[in-house]
Amino acid sequence: MRDLTQMLELRAHDAQPVEIVRTVATAGKGIDELANAAERHRERESHNDAHPRHRRRAEAAVREHALDQLRRAVDETLATRGELVDRVTARGLDPYSAADELVQAVTARLAGK
Repeated sequence: MRDLTQMLELRAHDAQPVEIVRTVATAGKGIDELANAAERHRERESHNDAHPRHRRRAEAAVREHALDQLRRAVDETLATRGELVDRVTARGLDPYSAADELVQAVTARLAGK
């Protein structure tokens, strides 16, 4: 228990307090208290949705999924619009203009879904 308390002291100063519940698994002691403490923690967290760490985690998850969808859409569109790369290779089109055309095609593709 002392090690756990010392470990918790390493957290940020503005961290929410953590309830420590002593249990003895072999004797079945403290199980109800642990379940109650877990429920209290869940309730506190559900009322604390605006916590900056939760928001950052949610934002990162949304960004990652959006980027995955965009990468797939870009790859699928490039597979059907190979002439863009061919025109850049032949120096008939600069990469920036090709990227603009690709973004327009991807946008149209995603809007059609």
